[in-house]
Amino acid sequence: VSLLTAADRPTTVQATILNAQPLSLDRETVHLRLTNENKVVNVPAVASAAPGASTTVSFETPPLGAGLWQGTVSVAVKDALRLDNSRHVAVYVARKPRVLLVDGASRNIAVIGEGYFLETALRLTPSGEPDADGPFRVVVLPYAGDARLPDLSQVDVLVLANVADIRAAARRFSRRRASHAGRHLARPRRELQRAALR
Repeated sequence: VSLLTAADRPTTVQATILNAQPLSLDRETVHLRLTNENKVVNVPAVASAAPGASTTVSFETPPLGAGLWQGTVSVAVKDALRLDNSRHVAVYVARKPRVLLVDGASRNIAVIGEGYFLETALRLTPSGEPDADGPFRVVVLPYAGDARLPDLSQVDVLVLANVADIRAAARRFSRRRASHAGRHLARPRRELQRAALR
């Protein structure tokens, strides 16, 4: 069984337990055990089922860090075939992509700036409201020619919006991110057209 979930939040794992014994399964302990590098999570649950019946148990994990968590769901039942008392499970925990939006035309009235619409579209929640369920983690950086460049090792997607000298800005950012393979540089189409006309 494999699951995909978001990082830094609790996760629910469900397992169906089939009681193939002639005796009832009466409040037997079921364990979910997950490991990721040197981190281990153990979550217990209790299952009951009549002979030949099945039941579903749910495990609520603590918030999990990003990465692949692997382990088992097992029932501590003494029977003739213990091999089938556990099943493997994997949970891939993905962190939100980190987006840096560099806005070269930030304004006192935000709603008339292009950066505002880009940020809102990425955030997918009204301004001022928490975006815990949004798909991206967005940071907006007002940009001027002398702006201090951030550490791009912490950025997955770089968006340049309304940057007047986009060629120079892109070169400056590219030098900072040259060692971070796999990162993305995105530029709004209007800015590319403006640069092409110069």
